[in-house]
Amino acid sequence: MRLTRKNKTGQLGLLALAAVFFIGQGPAFARPNDSTEEIINLLLEKNIITSAEADRILSRHRETGNETGAENVTVVVPRGERYLKTITENVARDIKEDVTRKVKLEIKDEIANEVKLEAYTGSVPGWTKRIRFGGDIRLRYQGDYFDDNNVDVIDPSDPTEIMNRNIDRQRLRYRARVTVKAQVNNQTEVGLRLATGNEDDPISTNDTLGDYMNKDTVTFDQAYLKWTPIPETSTWTGRLDFWGGRIPNPFFSTDLVWDRDLNFEGVAANLEMPVNTRLKGFLNGGVFPLDEIDLSSQDKWLYGGQLGVEYAPRTNLSFTLAAAYYDYRNIKGKRNDPALVVGGEGPNDYTVPLYQQSGNVIFDINESTSGSTKFALAADYEELNITAEMNIGFFDPIYITFLADYVKNIGFDRDEVEALTGESVPEEDTGYQVGITVGYPKIKKLWDWQTSLFYRYLEADAVVDAFTDSDFHLGGTNAKGWLLSGQLGLGKNFWLKARWLSADETSGPPIAVDVLQVDVNSRF
Repeated sequence: MRLTRKNKTGQLGLLALAAVFFIGQGPAFARPNDSTEEIINLLLEKNIITSAEADRILSRHRETGNETGAENVTVVVPRGERYLKTITENVARDIKEDVTRKVKLEIKDEIANEVKLEAYTGSVPGWTKRIRFGGDIRLRYQGDYFDDNNVDVIDPSDPTEIMNRNIDRQRLRYRARVTVKAQVNNQTEVGLRLATGNEDDPISTNDTLGDYMNKDTVTFDQAYLKWTPIPETSTWTGRLDFWGGRIPNPFFSTDLVWDRDLNFEGVAANLEMPVNTRLKGFLNGGVFPLDEIDLSSQDKWLYGGQLGVEYAPRTNLSFTLAAAYYDYRNIKGKRNDPALVVGGEGPNDYTVPLYQQSGNVIFDINESTSGSTKFALAADYEELNITAEMNIGFFDPIYITFLADYVKNIGFDRDEVEALTGESVPEEDTGYQVGITVGYPKIKKLWDWQTSLFYRYLEADAVVDAFTDSDFHLGGTNAKGWLLSGQLGLGKNFWLKARWLSADETSGPPIAVDVLQVDVNSRF
């Protein structure tokens, strides 16, 4: 409890009065034995009596106590002007010192409070109040384990290389991200996120350790401008956002179609319209350039649109259903005329994807006649994606979430694909994923936990393999299997996560891959 000057002064005054009364006018002052010595020591400590006087009084007190054996004793302190003068001088000095010390402390506290008040009332630069910082870091052990019967797989992005699907591999990896968000005004936000990774892989920000301690690169993972033209009011409870730049995924989706580390480049809009307190609809859309080609009008684009509803009959129960359509333009490869191929370069080289994983049906646009193999996609991709989620919070804070996702490439034309490849090709254009998650919605503190189990089936040409999950089957399509994960909070914003991903091919030669990931995560 903090004492005021008034209280402190009063305490010293009472002490002085007690000392006067104790020493002074009456014949005696009675105390229990143990208390008597404490009082004498206190008077000595305050310099009211000398050491010799204290020894004499204590000696007399102890002798009296031993002779009588009484519970209470009488302590007599001689009267006299010398004692009263000593009391007055010492008490005055103590009061002065304590009051001075107390005033200094109170002035110091008042100055500190004024500085804090200034910081909250605008004496610091205004821009510091509009900027928010955050980020996270993830340390990962990853083990890749392959079946002995796996075949060799050519790397589509580099036909001279063989992808490792035969020799078990263990890696230490990390991911670090720093986010800055600035509120320009009530309607405009700027977002920047720096992350590890490189410019050659759009779906991963991991960095693998083991390069002789060399330094790592940092890239712009996000850089966007977000505009909300209609601020929320009592009459407008919906939301309309426009995005531009390198933006977060604007669609309600899972990693069946889009890897969780993928950020979109282009423009997008999100509209949310409440119908009533329980039902709301939403509309998401965007236009995203994939490959801007200098000497051609056949730039590659992605157009996406999504319509959905969210129904919440109770505060702890909700259903979300959304249907999306993703249309890729000019993404299919075109064969080079052998007569126009010079030094391995041809006029249709631009149709080769800038990035590929594996799984999609591909063909050599040079027909291997020039000695330079270049793989491009053999199919068109128009993906119809339906996603449903049920969130149950009856056991709050524990939640149960059921998720189902379905995708079909309605742009797949088997005849066109076979004409380009020169081979009989099965129509594998469908994928789905179902699963359950139980636990805390987000790991925030010690002992928060979450576990999930999913089954995934993704045929070769259901989606563009460049943008789907990079961990399951080590990335790409033509994969089926199970995903099991668990998370446990080790402290505030500090948690452990483990995943086991077991996948086989859906068709074709055997390619079985099991992946173990153990992550230590922290956010700030």
